[in-house]
Order: sequence, then C-alpha cells, then structure tokens
Amino acid sequence: MKWLIIFPDPWLSYSPSILNFIKMLELYDQEFIIVYTNTNSFDNSKISFNSIKIEISRNQEKLLRACKLYKLYIYLSFIINIKKNINIDNLDKVVGIDSLGYVIARFFCINPIYYSLEVSRSLLNKIIFNIIKPSHLIIQSKQRKDYLAKNFNNVSYIQNSPISPRKKHKNTKYEGKLVYFGNIINSHGVEICLDALYRLKNETLTIKGTGSKIYINYLKDKYKDLFDERRVIIDTHYLKQEEIFHYLNNFDIGFCFYNMSIIGSNNFNYLSSPSGKIFNYLMCAIPVIGNKIIGMDTIEKNKAGILISEVNIDNIIKAVNDIKLDYHFFSENSYKVSCEFDYAKMFAENWNNISNSRET
Repeated sequence: MKWLIIFPDPWLSYSPSILNFIKMLELYDQEFIIVYTNTNSFDNSKISFNSIKIEISRNQEKLLRACKLYKLYIYLSFIINIKKNINIDNLDKVVGIDSLGYVIARFFCINPIYYSLEVSRSLLNKIIFNIIKPSHLIIQSKQRKDYLAKNFNNVSYIQNSPISPRKKHKNTKYEGKLVYFGNIINSHGVEICLDALYRLKNETLTIKGTGSKIYINYLKDKYKDLFDERRVIIDTHYLKQEEIFHYLNNFDIGFCFYNMSIIGSNNFNYLSSPSGKIFNYLMCAIPVIGNKIIGMDTIEKNKAGILISEVNIDNIIKAVNDIKLDYHFFSENSYKVSCEFDYAKMFAENWNNISNSRET
C-alpha cells in the first residue's frame, strides 16, 4: 500500500514513535511519504527517507505565532504542498499526527488514521472524535485514550517505545554510571539530578539530549565544580534510533523526572506521558528512577526501578541506593518488561487493525 503521513511539527527527528512507525512500514514493504514542518529549531538534516519538508524560518514562526496565525499557515502550507507534489489518487492510507495533522489529512481523505502523540481535550479534538470520528486511532495507552476519546473503540495501543534488538545489558554489575536521556530543559528535572550528584560521591552523570545553548551554558556555570571534576558530561550530538541501544548500554540507572510545579500538577498529557526515555532505558536493562505518575506505572508494577512520590534529593539518594543493593534483580526486570513493550511486537499485534481500517 501507499501511505501519506502528515507530521505538522518541526521535531520529526526527535519523535521516536513516528520514526519507528516509518521503520515498520519499510519492514512490511509499504510505500510511504511523510510531510513535515522544518525550522531551524531542530536538526532534521539526518532524515533520509521519502519526505517533503515545509520550510519555515524562525522569524516567520515568531511573527505567525504572535499573530495567532501559525496553525492556519501550517494547514494551508501543507495542503498546497501536498496537492502540488503528491498524486492523492494513488494513496491507500493517510495518517495525521495529532489534531492538526488529522485535519490536514482529512482534506485529502474521507477519514484518515489519527496517530496521537499528545492528548488534550481541545475543541478541535472534541469535534474530531464526537462528530468526524477517525477510521482508527493509534495511541500509547488506554488511560490516554479514555482521556482523549473515552467512547472511541477503533484503537491500536502502541507504546512510545523503541524497536528492541532483544539483547541483554552487557553486565548486571552496578558501576555508578547514571544517565539522563531526553530534552535538556528545566521542566524535565535536569537540575534535581545534578543536585543529587553532590551527595552521590561515587557516581557520574551523563546528560544526553537536545537543549538550548542558553540553558546548557547556565547548567555548566551553575554546576561548574561537577563539570570540572568530570563527574558530569553533557552530550548533544544526535543519535539515530538504531544507535541508542549501543550508546545507553554503558549506563546503570536512568533518570526520568518532570517538574510538575513548572508543567502544572493537572497536566494530564504529562501525568500520563509514557516517556520515550524510560523505554529506551528498559531496552538496555537499565532500571529507572522517576516520578510516581500514571505514565510510568509500568516501572513500579514490574519492579523495573523505583518511582518517587515527592521528587527531592533524599528520595533520589534512597532510590539509587536501593537499586544498587539489588541491581541484578532490577536490571533483569527492566529487560523483561522491555520485551513486552517492544515497538515492533506491538506494531505486529496491531498491523491487521491498522492496515484494514476503513474510511467511514
């Protein structure tokens, strides 16, 4: 079949779910083209698959957002470019990412597939799920589906997880190598990890991800002594999906925190967020320390790490020490649960539903 995938945001290179979706389409011998927004905010230069990028300069983006015309501009730009460059009559399936991607897809298809990365009860989503009703919904968990569209039933659950190589961690001996893998931003709890390091005398921390130069320089200045002692490293080089296992395989515990005082304590999108970083840790048999929230409950249920109700230095230290005392146990559990949530496995289980979804 021939697929059109509409990704209206600029961070395609940093969206593991969609990159893995595309990878699985390739493995299933499907033809596809993805249309995405490209700005200088994210580096999409490594994208090599069949795609069309809608270029927007930083100044254009700022002006459009200030005038509250950004989404309208994206909508019209995608429609114009798709009509110009793609023969719609030759398409078998159209997939829209989140609400804006879906309404763009709806212009070209009676009822496309809705692939949800974010959940919100926006007016647009209420119209989509109560009036238009997509042919199919792909989403990470039932909790997120019920929040987005409780009475919608044409659903495939595929977690925000990697395609696992099904290889075990190089060893199960704790060596004090901690890692934070993801967006390097204050609201994602980077600083509490660094603060805890002052009392974890035998540990090192690698911060791997993408972030603004301003914030990274702020961290280097604030925690200068830790950087000078080489107990902290920040690495912002881009990793392809297939390189993540080899990279993370060098670490022992992975951090995943959200600062809910910044994000908002009632932000269900974050509370239920199945963070991609935790599934990358699990793939490498790395136990996780994170917030006690719905989106990470698989960690606690499977004893693949420790979740903390109140994220503070004392609780982080205790969690590290508890995992250290029985590292083999936590590491083995992490590997076992990663096999359950392997993206390729979940995709295969849902392939018939996805590929046979009918326009209504």
